[in-house]
Amino acid sequence: MSAKKNSDQFVLAYLNRSNVPATIEQLSDFVQNGYLIFAKRVETDKAYTDVSQEEKEHLLNYFEKRSMTNLYDDLFCPSFTEDEELDLAIQTRIRKLNWICAKHLECGIDETNAQVQSNTCNTIK
Repeated sequence: MSAKKNSDQFVLAYLNRSNVPATIEQLSDFVQNGYLIFAKRVETDKAYTDVSQEEKEHLLNYFEKRSMTNLYDDLFCPSFTEDEELDLAIQTRIRKLNWICAKHLECGIDETNAQVQSNTCNTIK
């Protein structure tokens, strides 16, 4: 069975699991187990006996990339967490503080240094 088919089966297994929200740890375990099952298959299945170790690594990377691409939103932005809202709140707060410069912080940054000048704001002289 190809890496593509294995990945597709893994994605379908994930999508067809019960609709009860899982914890982040359970999602992580599910993904890790899927990856380990495919890795074991690549190492033990007769279809892969003539495949070089480099090609096996490529297959494992393909499986992971394809699976994670298809499941990105579900795995990295699960609906049962508030991570996205918290990230947006932090981004908003950071944007509101973008006017603060080294002089405001009194942190002793040498603003005459060319490298520092390229990274500091020039609103206060």
